[in-house]
Amino acid sequence: MDTKGTQLGNLFKNMKLYIIGNGFDIHHGLKTKYSDYKEFLLKNNFLSANELRKFEAGDYRISKLLEEDWSNVEEALCYDFSEMVYQAYVTFPVDLMDDSDSRWDNMVIECDRLLSIPSKIIGNNFLKWISSINLDNAKNKIDIDKSGYFITFNYTKTLEQVYNIKNNQILHLHGIYDRKIQFGNNENNPNVIREELDRQYSDKEWYGATYSRGIDIFQKYCLNTYKDLEKNVKLMKNWLKKKKIDEIVIYGHKILEVDSFYYENYLFKIFKSCKWVVYYHKNSEKTELEEYFKKFNIFPKFLIW
Repeated sequence: MDTKGTQLGNLFKNMKLYIIGNGFDIHHGLKTKYSDYKEFLLKNNFLSANELRKFEAGDYRISKLLEEDWSNVEEALCYDFSEMVYQAYVTFPVDLMDDSDSRWDNMVIECDRLLSIPSKIIGNNFLKWISSINLDNAKNKIDIDKSGYFITFNYTKTLEQVYNIKNNQILHLHGIYDRKIQFGNNENNPNVIREELDRQYSDKEWYGATYSRGIDIFQKYCLNTYKDLEKNVKLMKNWLKKKKIDEIVIYGHKILEVDSFYYENYLFKIFKSCKWVVYYHKNSEKTELEEYFKKFNIFPKFLIW
């Protein structure tokens, strides 16, 4: 065996970095759309039809309206927490004529109730859905360079189980279902939300007995629905350190939405001179992507899939 020749060949090999989004899993026949998650919640009685209607109505929601297919459900988990605190206290003010502990607890219970439905959409129910996605029928459909590196935004193990990619070649940037995951948005910063609410309500009477405990509930919710994009960029940067990349290949990733932060704050800066290949589904999508990349003087090869 010519090991010397093999080593020399690897030295001049074009190293690829694949960026994988949910479109990759969908392309392999997996039911990983958020509309599939909605069906899962209803089918398994984790969410009632009435609760679904209330969630989709979006009381106190400050983000744009929830799409019918739930494609923006993560952004829809952001609420006007200040208004929720206010309404909870107005509904259950402290009654000094009441000697029971409930005079202090009712507002806190109301804060918890206001988040009861979105709390069913995050956490264990989401993990149960990801864990239930069956990869057995997924076939190896794409010609992937198995010596490359992979940054995936998916929570599944499609790369590992369908393509036999080694774990040390893959970065699950938002986590993976059998470990900690990030499901939510970059607006729900728990520390920022806490500071804002404390600033508004810390001078209120009964703050320690009521307001502060209610704010604790909102802070915990934010902790479970926060994507720290800057921290993720650092994670990406550390993982890619010392890896020589010649080509970036993007499959099924929504570049033009919130994840554009990763491209504009790191990938475009570090890998601007690399060859870029972007796979797309529709011509309208291609036009938007061309205009977007052009702003950064990057001109990828676009391929339909």
